[in-house]
Amino acid sequence: MGRMPEEDASAAVAILQRLQLTDKLGPKAERAFRKVEIRAKVSGEMIIEDAQGALSKF
Repeated sequence: MGRMPEEDASAAVAILQRLQLTDKLGPKAERAFRKVEIRAKVSGEMIIEDAQGALSKF
């Protein structure tokens, strides 16, 4: 993708951190997650338990 591996790793960490907080993002985020058939609260728990599996599901 033309970027350094460190940049990709930093981006992945940022995504995982944000997904851990999805239950605190409010109703708009909850609706967005429902569109992809994931409950926001469950998303945060999934990231903590199995980050790679959660991202695959997402």
